[in-house]
Amino acid sequence: MKLRLLVCFFSLIVAPVLTAHPTPVQGEGEVLAIRAGRMIDGTGAPAVENIVVVIRGDTIDAVGPESDVRIPADARVIDLGEQTLLPGLIDAHAHVSVRVDSTGIEGELAGMAQPSTQQMARVPRNLRLQLLSGVTSAYVVGETENIDVYTKQAVERGLFPGPRIYPGGLWISTTAGLGPPESLVFDGRCDFRRIIRQQVGNGAHHVKLMVTNAIRIGPNSGHDFSIRHVELHPGRNRGRGR
Repeated sequence: MKLRLLVCFFSLIVAPVLTAHPTPVQGEGEVLAIRAGRMIDGTGAPAVENIVVVIRGDTIDAVGPESDVRIPADARVIDLGEQTLLPGLIDAHAHVSVRVDSTGIEGELAGMAQPSTQQMARVPRNLRLQLLSGVTSAYVVGETENIDVYTKQAVERGLFPGPRIYPGGLWISTTAGLGPPESLVFDGRCDFRRIIRQQVGNGAHHVKLMVTNAIRIGPNSGHDFSIRHVELHPGRNRGRGR
């Protein structure tokens, strides 16, 4: 089992490791043993008490109760006391340049309107907060000027720590559709294919479509439905986001 796939076991110990244990990155053949009070494996099984995880290089050799797992004599031991290990969290709707939890939605939108250099300056701090919160994978759904793609590259090159980044690139919308001014606008199938290929070529892992302006229309929004708000099939898509 590769460590990069199983780093999720350590989401609750990220903060102690980054603060109380500022140790270097694992060497290729180095042996690391982590002790903790318990482990929740995410399968629904009861927590395992007095857990030990033995890692050799980037491979997890053993996981189990301390009574069943032998710690190698040459292992570097990190004792986390009563801390609990559990699967890492996946942020399925992330932005790397802004954090809505600290600024609110208005602050988030204002942050995305700032110059890209100013937005990028916030990225290392935001990714650190993700890690300290136990997030090991972030599914990014829209950034200006491909900031999330460049962030992914920076993390993979070791420029600063962060979770795995799955970038979405720029937002994709239609004429009169939902989305910020930076959105890539398409009308028609050929235009849509061209933009998707462009996004993938720029490094996007997925794309975010904002086809209908459903957030600001409908009977509860103060605006009536009208043909100018609907882009694909007016008779079927009214008030439905895509």
